[in-house]
Amino acid sequence: PPKDRFFSTLALDWVQQLLERHEDKKAEALLTQLTEHHPRFEIPRRWLQALNRVRAGRIALKNPDKKRAVQHGFWLDRQQEVVVRIGTTSDAVRMGEVARMHRSIHIPGVAPFATHGVCDDGRPYIATATVGQPAKKHYQKRPAVQVVINHMQEGMRLLHALAHAGIAAESFDLSVCFVDSSDRLWMQDLSRCTPQGNEAATAQNFETARHWCATQLENIGPRRRRLFSREKLQ
Repeated sequence: PPKDRFFSTLALDWVQQLLERHEDKKAEALLTQLTEHHPRFEIPRRWLQALNRVRAGRIALKNPDKKRAVQHGFWLDRQQEVVVRIGTTSDAVRMGEVARMHRSIHIPGVAPFATHGVCDDGRPYIATATVGQPAKKHYQKRPAVQVVINHMQEGMRLLHALAHAGIAAESFDLSVCFVDSSDRLWMQDLSRCTPQGNEAATAQNFETARHWCATQLENIGPRRRRLFSREKLQ
């Protein structure tokens, strides 16, 4: 394409079409030209790097490691940052069920579903939109008491919404959640959930919410007591 920025923007739009149609070789050639013409143009370089990474289906993994079940990646078809959970071959049926359930719901606080499929080695995967960092990592920095309380309330509202959708959560804790830049809690992993109908889901999620609240209160319990004088609840 010409070196003019306008034509380069059009070329990038064409690359999006090519990636969506899985014409990776053509997309790679066009991205190579764009990076040569505009070395400071970040997007073509980032997409080009993604095309040459190890993949899980159409997900380019950022730091591939077969020992890690949860990884970060880039969904080539939508040019979107995603979180990928990769199972074992024996998980294929269950992960397919979870993927269909996740795709069918649109609940505030549940990370948007992206895609699912099977890796070249037969392992199934589910990808969801990236909405921050793992909650456990966030809590290593000892968030403010008010943040912990907000998360407790957000978790209860989320479990209530899931119950209304007829989805029961066997358990709910920080390991299935992420926290975004605004300190909002997101449920990233629905593998512990099953469709059971509203009544059964309500009963189950009530008990799950009780356990969740008790766990969150531990995060502002005796170990945090020395901080209470400095942190005010608003």
